[in-house]
Amino acid sequence: MKILKFTRWQKAITSSAIFFVLLSFFVAGGLDANYIVFKKNNLIASIGELFGFPTIEASISAYILILFIALFVVFGVIALFSIVNSVHSHDQTLISSKMFPYVILIGVGGFLVFFGVGSLFSIPEGGDGYVQNIAFAFESIFIALLAFIAIYAIVIAAYLFILALPTVNRETVNMAGGKKLNETNPEAEESEKKDDKDIADSFDKKPEDGKGNGGIASVSGALIAGGGIVEGYDRKRVFPSLTAIDERFVAGEQSLPFLPNGLTTKKLVGDLQNYLATSCSLYYSLNDLAMFVSALMTTPLTILEGVSGTGKSSLPRYFAKFIGETAFFESIQMTYKDKDDLLGYFNDFTGVYFETEFLKRLYEASFRANRLNLMVLDEMNISRVEYYFAPFLSVLEFPEDERRIHLINLPEDTPTNLANGDLILTPNTRFVGTANTDDSTFAITDKVIDRAIVLDFEQYHEPIEFASKAKPTPLSYKDLNALATAARESKDFRLGEDEIKKFMALLSQADVCLGIKTGNRLLVQTASLVPVYASMRGDKEGALDYLFAFKVLRKAKGRVDMAYHSGLVELEEYVKKTYGEKMPKTIATIESELRRNR
Repeated sequence: MKILKFTRWQKAITSSAIFFVLLSFFVAGGLDANYIVFKKNNLIASIGELFGFPTIEASISAYILILFIALFVVFGVIALFSIVNSVHSHDQTLISSKMFPYVILIGVGGFLVFFGVGSLFSIPEGGDGYVQNIAFAFESIFIALLAFIAIYAIVIAAYLFILALPTVNRETVNMAGGKKLNETNPEAEESEKKDDKDIADSFDKKPEDGKGNGGIASVSGALIAGGGIVEGYDRKRVFPSLTAIDERFVAGEQSLPFLPNGLTTKKLVGDLQNYLATSCSLYYSLNDLAMFVSALMTTPLTILEGVSGTGKSSLPRYFAKFIGETAFFESIQMTYKDKDDLLGYFNDFTGVYFETEFLKRLYEASFRANRLNLMVLDEMNISRVEYYFAPFLSVLEFPEDERRIHLINLPEDTPTNLANGDLILTPNTRFVGTANTDDSTFAITDKVIDRAIVLDFEQYHEPIEFASKAKPTPLSYKDLNALATAARESKDFRLGEDEIKKFMALLSQADVCLGIKTGNRLLVQTASLVPVYASMRGDKEGALDYLFAFKVLRKAKGRVDMAYHSGLVELEEYVKKTYGEKMPKTIATIESELRRNR
């Protein structure tokens, strides 16, 4: 029974042989000039005419001859695989066991036997009938072979097309039968590792000890992709780019200069405004720049939203340049539907993982823990963010040392920082999304906004002039983190209990007036962001103004009803009463909504 225990590929080829047999009888019915099965003008007969085959009225003995040839094909495939598995069970191959010449002789002899027995039924029809039956049989098999090749070519092309689709979940779907990884039987999987050999290897693969001058060395591992086992896993072949990154960083990263003496968050944002204006002809208010830098120091995800042309994409690009880094830009496409579009996927057909530039940059960041890794999702809402960015939204909520995204199941020989097939999202990585507000984009949902700091770029800024020109200030991630930590530890910049209660009362009023619900996540972000912003601008309410206007009020934007209008009026009065003129963006947002609802 052991020699008849076929592998998945052997079963597939045996099934294909049976399909070829059935296809041969189907073609024979089309070529038969008796027209018992098909009408006279059928596609198969037309193909026969195209090749110049004569029309033949086939007898039952012609079909018997086809049957015996077909039986030879099926039994020949089964016998071949049985012999191959038998020699494999003794750690040999057909060549090393010297069985290859005998297999050829048995194959030729078997064909002559089956063909001869099938031909005996044609003897009563005489010489002409015998020749006619042979011609009919081989015409049928020839056209069936062409149809078989065409059908399989279409199937393979469709399979490759499906693999290329971004919507296919290649991580969990088994190419051979749709079995999910978490449903795999461990014992069956172990058996697959042992028995699932490529047919070509059976002729030239050398013994497992790997000794000798010829053949292919035994496999060193197995890649589990989509529930299947891919023998012969080699890290450099499957992950060529990630392995190259490993080799490039083998000596470790280069350290950046120490934090410049006397540099404060206030001076940092002032120099940044100067640099952007004088070196890049980009003009931003100090408040916007302070909010942007504070967001980078506070949360993994920042969203820059607004009309086109207001400098949303330029800000992260030139901020990175200002601190001596290079921002990575990923232009989001309308076709992005899942994480594979960002992080790539394993191709079962080629046996290679498609490594995107996005994946390579994230992987490289794991070697550069002292450098800020700025990942820009340009036009992030041209597709639905919660689709392609979903795994990131989940793991960014985790503690910094637990942020990992699973790519694929791997054996022990993995790229250095891809243990167990998990991509590490290092603390130094910051995502910045730019979002246009027009009819060509999707609205960013509350699920995304709740996890981000949002800046709304509402208008162009007038040119700003400076007496002197600021130079870039190289800073590491640790330097930026140290500045932020110092601000959070200062009592002058932290929110006091009364200030926290006052802001919570404002959030409650937003719920009463507009039905806007907020969770603890906003309060955590507020406690972390406000001190950093206040250290830059000396104004705690300014940070609260940004958060309330662009994170809280935007949840109600778009409503059109009388209750919404009256709620806005009531909320505006409350804000002016409790904060006076210290929340201009909140007041402006409310008044803009009131004008829209008139």
